[in-house]
Amino acid sequence: MHSDPTAATLAAAEAAPARTSDLVRLMWLASPALPIGGFSYSEGLEAAIDRTGLRTPADVSAWLQDQLQLTLARSDLALAASITGASVANCLSSYAFGWAENMVQAAVKAVPLGQNAGQRILADLAHHITRAVADALVRDDDNRQAFAPMLAILSAQHETQYSRLFRS
Repeated sequence: MHSDPTAATLAAAEAAPARTSDLVRLMWLASPALPIGGFSYSEGLEAAIDRTGLRTPADVSAWLQDQLQLTLARSDLALAASITGASVANCLSSYAFGWAENMVQAAVKAVPLGQNAGQRILADLAHHITRAVADALVRDDDNRQAFAPMLAILSAQHETQYSRLFRS
């Protein structure tokens, strides 16, 4: 007799309703759709598109992968890992996915990219989130960093940019 994978998945979810419910709430709080979560901002992406020539899905994907590994994993995720209690990896993964989702949506509008290209970029970023979380988890106070001068310059240029998705 063959087992039904959908039924097995449903049974596993029902067996751990508190864990599933907590994870859903965590993802909700990290969502860029909520002002109390990731919120919607472009973190210099709009200026990078305007001033560095990010024009293709491959360009955007590479830039976002760099930001994930070089800034988010080494700074925000590492700091969150140091102050978060239980479910640390889930918390960091939710935060990173909310960040990735927000950044891809900003790129879809600002480049512009099609929705399919955006989903491919998001899927690619999702594969890199595990490595970013693992990196963040092993960083101690002496190894966290937030040194990203070009990102800071691009973020500052956002204020005077001709056209912006997110106004400050």
